[in-house]
Amino acid sequence: APEGDAETALAAIWSEVLNLPRVGRADNFFELGGDSILSLQIVARARAAGWMLTPRQLFERQTLAELAAVAAPVAQDSIDSNTAPAGAVPLLPIQAGFFETPMDRRHHWNQSVLLDCREAPGLPALAAALADLVAHHDALRLRFVQRDGAWQQAYADSEACPDLLWVRHAASEAERLAHCDAAQRSLDLAEGPLLRAVALQCGERWQLLLVIHHLVVDGVSWRVLVEDLRDAYQQRRQGEQAVLPARTASYQRWSQALRANAATREAELAHWQALAPIDASLPCDDPDGAMSIAERDAVTLTLPAELTQALLQRAPAAYRTRVNDLLLTALARALAGWSGRARVLIDLESHGRVAGVDDTLDLSRTVGWFTTLFPVALDGSGALDGAIKAVKEQLRAV
Repeated sequence: APEGDAETALAAIWSEVLNLPRVGRADNFFELGGDSILSLQIVARARAAGWMLTPRQLFERQTLAELAAVAAPVAQDSIDSNTAPAGAVPLLPIQAGFFETPMDRRHHWNQSVLLDCREAPGLPALAAALADLVAHHDALRLRFVQRDGAWQQAYADSEACPDLLWVRHAASEAERLAHCDAAQRSLDLAEGPLLRAVALQCGERWQLLLVIHHLVVDGVSWRVLVEDLRDAYQQRRQGEQAVLPARTASYQRWSQALRANAATREAELAHWQALAPIDASLPCDDPDGAMSIAERDAVTLTLPAELTQALLQRAPAAYRTRVNDLLLTALARALAGWSGRARVLIDLESHGRVAGVDDTLDLSRTVGWFTTLFPVALDGSGALDGAIKAVKEQLRAV
């Protein structure tokens, strides 16, 4: 069983995030089903409980006891919390790539979440909670303008936010979809908002649509935003001011740190340039045929519980790997068999809140678009045992 305050606190957090009844001090985070995105939740919840950790520490010290040994109490003066950043923010690489991609309507490139409401929402409290969300999460105040052919981003004032909440009533499904579509089209990169919420009433049923431009949000951000909106809303309904967890490092500070770090990595260019000559094409029956989204197809497979457990827990423990290593080995072998080439080139996406850039920056609750995309050459040929180990080493070498 866990021993001491830090182990006890972290065990409760692991149990909650991993959905387990209990966690012991010798249990391994990754063997229990943890991954890099869940590690960010662990860091954020530990901070809220008064313990300071970094995602890197979860990878280096994978058992509960090892991790608790390096958990430090949060010092009050370590929270440079609550100063909202201002001014220009250098574009992150993924954002620059967005602006380099030809596109007719840049304003309409959104992510959205549609929530079912258990009861009719308190609309004044909801509107106030949305304003709290924008004031607290700086990325939602970013604005984008094109000057001299170059796109730039900077923070707007939190007060300069237009009406965030629309209330709409729909008598039919077509009307409901039309309201959702109007909200999706209503964002404005230069003037804002980049977040629009719609409280939708369809008879007795209420739904809440949240639409955010992808330039300022990603999958990790959504979890933070939905939880904070819920908490702010509950506080506002009780007539209280919203008090949300302390800010973590701003998107601005991360962008600056990323650029400073990149300047030290010129020696790594040769690694990436060596990938350019690799043939990444795949066999195609009709190279000149239609290659549109309308022509795509999908195949869905479902693994039974026993195989799922083998994939998520037993195989990673046996091979000291992560689930990604196993899936990418399978992908590399399938592509090699199809293309006839042992070495295949793929693009890998990461959530982007990576260690090794500036480990003094806590990004566990920072909202923004952090995604990284990078090429990887994989050789999964030969016997399966050796292939898994080889792909694992190829991925670790990036």
